[in-house]
Amino acid sequence: MSNKFKRKQKITYLKERAVLSDTLPYETPAIFSNRYFYRFLINNKVEINNGEVKFNLDNEGIKETVELLLNLEKITDNNIDKWYFSYKKDRTSVNQERTIPFIFKITHKKNDFRNLSLIHPLSQLMVVNFYDIYKDSIRYFSNQSEFSIRRPFKIAKNRYFNSYLKKQKERESRHSKIEMNNNEEEHLKSFFTYKKYSNIYRFFESYEYQRCEKKFDKLYKFDINKCFDSIYTHTIAWAILNKEIVKDNLNKKLDATFVGKFDKLMQNMNYGETNGILIGAEISRIFTELILQKIDKNVQQKLKNNKPKEYLHKTHYEIFRYVDDYFIFYDDEQIKDKIIEIFKHELKEYNLYVSDSKTIEFVKPIITDLTIAKMKIIDLINENFSYKIRENATDDEKQWNISLKSNDVITKFKIIVKETNIEYKDILNYSIATIEKRFLRTIKKLENSENKKMYVDMFVTFTIQLLDFLFFIYSVSPRVTSTIKIVSLISKLLQFIKDDKTNNKVLKNYQIELMYKKIYDEIFQILKKNKLKEYTQNETLYLLLTLNELGKDYRLDAEFLNEYFLSDGIELNYFVIVSLLYYIKNINRYKNIKIDLINRIENRFTNCNKDHLRKNTELTLLLMDLMTCPYINNSNKNKFLSLNGITDTTLQTKIVDFSLKQKYWFIKWQDFNLAEEIEMKKSQEVYS
Repeated sequence: MSNKFKRKQKITYLKERAVLSDTLPYETPAIFSNRYFYRFLINNKVEINNGEVKFNLDNEGIKETVELLLNLEKITDNNIDKWYFSYKKDRTSVNQERTIPFIFKITHKKNDFRNLSLIHPLSQLMVVNFYDIYKDSIRYFSNQSEFSIRRPFKIAKNRYFNSYLKKQKERESRHSKIEMNNNEEEHLKSFFTYKKYSNIYRFFESYEYQRCEKKFDKLYKFDINKCFDSIYTHTIAWAILNKEIVKDNLNKKLDATFVGKFDKLMQNMNYGETNGILIGAEISRIFTELILQKIDKNVQQKLKNNKPKEYLHKTHYEIFRYVDDYFIFYDDEQIKDKIIEIFKHELKEYNLYVSDSKTIEFVKPIITDLTIAKMKIIDLINENFSYKIRENATDDEKQWNISLKSNDVITKFKIIVKETNIEYKDILNYSIATIEKRFLRTIKKLENSENKKMYVDMFVTFTIQLLDFLFFIYSVSPRVTSTIKIVSLISKLLQFIKDDKTNNKVLKNYQIELMYKKIYDEIFQILKKNKLKEYTQNETLYLLLTLNELGKDYRLDAEFLNEYFLSDGIELNYFVIVSLLYYIKNINRYKNIKIDLINRIENRFTNCNKDHLRKNTELTLLLMDLMTCPYINNSNKNKFLSLNGITDTTLQTKIVDFSLKQKYWFIKWQDFNLAEEIEMKKSQEVYS
């Protein structure tokens, strides 16, 4: 987010904040969030305490809903507190706490994908409890390494928001019934503040990085091979205590400690697995951080004790680690070889290994092909995507103009990619984000102009050419993160158009239609080119949500939608099902698609092992969201509950009624603001 539009606000501490910031991956659809789950926890005082699930009994249907949502057995009143029902788990039945995560895949490299995970609501509640009890331990054990440049440092006390979007939203709220969100904690970026860099590219642009470039002649970069997939959960105890002591004193003595609880938590959210941890959520990065902190300390100490010559950090070398990426600055090859030798030994002790295919060495001038490409692209963007000041102009209203020829810029962009020997995917996110910043300045310039009508034609032409360029570079390598970036820019444009319709009314209808049609045509071509794949179903869902913002005149043809999503018999995942339901709503032309989709949902529940249904994160989230979905009738809702073991009609009514009062669980079915949701999404990005 540009500092120009960045504002800070104080927030209070609530332990439930962890579900907003630390339990979800970044790459989820914009209509999905934990915001309403968070409200449910707060409003009903749902918590785990001393092995008990507690909650307020004020609302009708709360008991039945908690049982269903959190995979609990029948809850009975233990009369511990008149305000609470409580359920004490059988401590010998660990299967009750083991839940099956929702694993989904996104494109990583060409013909390769990455597994990401959503964890069960029960596991998320356990994370809340764990953070509340052990937040100080997390901070302490995260601050042992001098190498780490992204580590939990303090409990977050501020949240940051985009003042441009807030201004737009306040205007809009005066003329619409869109829900205003006053819960500042719900915009939280992270549970902890991070030291030193919350995003890796801030490190590359830092004084610290430049200082090392001056001080040392060489840079060696490596990362850990499949780090999260390779981590053995028990190694958290090895790292924080001592490997030999831990192995000699298995296992009961550790169960009640910080490391024992963290180990068990990571296992339970991954259905008891000890080999590999789930990828995507911040809590997994924190777990990894604690292990790597110990490895960093061991490496530094062994270098200091090296014979016949000691090697001192910040004197003979300097090392930086961002999650599992290492950067070693040095002069002497002998030092570098010794560092790598020790790292390989220490990593092996924890069943981790250096990724030899990703090691890169640089010699002064320490500059990568990617850095060169970025500088060239900045020049290209400055030349073509910013409004220009006319020289010798006396009238302020004639001082600026914008023009863009997309074909020329596309050619120049391709030349930069070719000359710098990089791939489109390496520079795509950076390029789109930088162009968005320029585009926001152009919009603001137009809004602040006293004679907007003079520049509207110029702005519309510029915008269409800009979209032409963006969709060209995006179409080469569509990924979830780049999709979010391009939809972010489009959402700001649509917000501007919506605001203009309400307030300024400078844009003519035909000009709005020109921009809408351009967006529709480009998205349609992307969908047509990139058919839904079994293993990567999420890449284009943001585009579907964007089309929804254009209105009824720009809806996809039912035949195309059916062919894209349903023709090949691919088992649709949770995200695709809810996104498709959100798009087709109760629109008559999609009636047959709705019937097919409901049958597929029924088959998902029917085909699942009955013992796994409520442990299954994907199907639990799907069921809860179906309860609040305005496009599913009560007959189908009751049928889905029956398939999940809730056959009593009275209980069904209680759960449906409670869910409707809750309004949403994880999917925001109505009153959706794309620009705001995208901005909140972007604030949680770790890699860009």
